[in-house]
Amino acid sequence: MKAVWSPLFCIVILGLGGCAGVISQKLIEASELQAAFSEIRRTPQNHLGRTVVLAGSIISVRREGAETVVEVLQRPLGHHLQPEMGDETEGRFLARINLAGQETQLEPKREITVAGKVTDQETRPLDRTMYTYPVIQVEEYHLWPKWKQPAPPRVNIGFGVSGTL
Repeated sequence: MKAVWSPLFCIVILGLGGCAGVISQKLIEASELQAAFSEIRRTPQNHLGRTVVLAGSIISVRREGAETVVEVLQRPLGHHLQPEMGDETEGRFLARINLAGQETQLEPKREITVAGKVTDQETRPLDRTMYTYPVIQVEEYHLWPKWKQPAPPRVNIGFGVSGTL
């Protein structure tokens, strides 16, 4: 009987592991998941000190002192807190991450989910205007796997003559 239950137990455990969150349950419970990003962006001072979970596409990454500042184009939270694909966005935010000696793959065009506190707002140049970003001091983040672009279809057209004499 043990031999029958042992593989079944392993399958159940592995299945539950696939449901594990990319952000700790503690942070999710402390966060304002229902807070609309448009509201956070419009009035970040009303959310100062509050924990939020946001997701999007990395636009730029730069070191500023001991921190890495990641500019993110916000996207709605989807399944497992992954950013939803598509054109829907409500703006940009800055994610400040303390990477103290950690190797990371933070790079433009990667999808990211962050959890942390709204700490400030910063106004920076963006194209020919000034843009005000809500600033998130990141406590946890998750980089999503890179999606590979499918290869374009190959089409070969040939004309020829074949035969024997």
